[in-house]
Order: sequence, then C-alpha cells, then structure tokens
Amino acid sequence: MTIVRRRTLVPIGVGIGAALLVAAIGATMTDLGPWYRGLNQPGWSPPDWAFPIGWTTIYVTTVIGGITAWRHTARGDERTRLVTLFAFNAFLNILWSLLFFRLHRPDWALIEVVPFWLSIVALVVVAARRSAIARLWLLPYLLWVVFAGALNAAVVTLPAVRMTALFASGRAVDIVLAVMVIEMAALIAVRRSTMTTLFAFAPGMLILLALRAALVGAAWPWIAAALAASFPVHLLDLRRRGLLSAPAAIVTTLASTSDRQ
Repeated sequence: MTIVRRRTLVPIGVGIGAALLVAAIGATMTDLGPWYRGLNQPGWSPPDWAFPIGWTTIYVTTVIGGITAWRHTARGDERTRLVTLFAFNAFLNILWSLLFFRLHRPDWALIEVVPFWLSIVALVVVAARRSAIARLWLLPYLLWVVFAGALNAAVVTLPAVRMTALFASGRAVDIVLAVMVIEMAALIAVRRSTMTTLFAFAPGMLILLALRAALVGAAWPWIAAALAASFPVHLLDLRRRGLLSAPAAIVTTLASTSDRQ
C-alpha cells in the first residue's frame, strides 16, 4: 500500500470507526420503553422509526465532513484541535442520550443540548476555514440537533403549558433569541470580530422582537419601531460586507433633499 493511499484510507477508517462507536454507545443509552412512550409529546413528533434513519444519515454526513476537513487541515496542532473538537462533540452527543433516555431527565438534557449544539457550531466554523464543502456536510448535523432540541423543549414544557400558550406568551421567541445570543457569543469568541457578528445578527433579532411584541399584544409603535430598525441595520451589514453601496446613496439623497427644502 502506497503512502498516499494510506494517508487517504486511515482518516476514513478512523472516522467510520469513531462514528460506529458513538452510534453504538448512543444506542445502548436509548430506551424507547414505557417511560418514553408515556411522555407528553407534540403532534409534530416524528414516528419512532424515523430516528434511526435520521441519526444514521447524520453520522454519514458528519463523517464525510470530518474527513474532508481533516484532509484540508495542516498536520500538527491544527489536526489535534480538530480531532479534540470532534471528540468533545461525541462526548456531548452521548451525554445527551444518557440524560434523556437512561436517566429519564429531559430537563437536564434540555440544558445540556445548548453546549452540545454550540460544539457543532464550532465544528462548522472550524471546518469552514478548511473547506466550504466540509461545512456543508456538517450543516445537517447542526439542523438535526436544532430539531432534537426543539422536541426536547416541547417534552419538557408540554406537561406544564401547551405549545399555543408558549407562543402566545412570547416564550417561544425568547428561546430562539436566547439561542441566537449564545450562538453570537460563540462566534465572537471564535472569530474575534465583534462588530461584524453583531451587525449580522441584529436584523434577525429585531424582527424577532417585533414578532414577540405582536404575539403578546404590544402597542403597534413597538412593533413598527423594531421592524423599521431592522431594515437600515441590514443595509449597514451589507455595506460592511461590501455587498451594497445603497446606504451611502440613500444618505446622500436624503441630505440633498433636505438642503433643497
């Protein structure tokens, strides 16, 4: 076997082996017995047979993404950090299954899913620096855990409050905003580009604030103010990225109009 083939096959074998190990441990932690079937689950919860298919697909795409990122990462400390990040994510993956299924504590699992999700965000960010394709392969993992986290939250909240009340009270929006704040803080810590991250998140958060105000029946000026603020902030974000020159033109036009008046 040539050195080139060995360098290609070794990470593939390691990635597949690690995924099988995590899947096997997670399967031993997962118990879909009477306790699980007795939980108050939302109507949009998928059937039991969908979860093995979903997780299998996620493991396949994650292995491909990890191998792709590995092949585009220089040897030494960078590869060590990448492997450490994947290992930490695998630990959080198993821990979530342990808390939810084995210990029967979905409330603890809901807390744990936040660092679990953030570890995937870190994987996506780190992989994106090496390969855009690796990032795309890891995105299904990120979205799947968002869905799993939402289902976990529904299981925790349904016994106390129906989902309609959760939205009507604005708490659903609060949860989304909290996740966005955590993601924003993580990206600032990783990228160390505070203003760029703030401008990227601000428009969406302002729109969510407007939605929350509408859900709780706030006065229309609050809704209008949040929506109105989101548009110029979005334009400024595009301007900072060099994708739009319109803000400068708008300011110039407004200034000239004011001078004529």
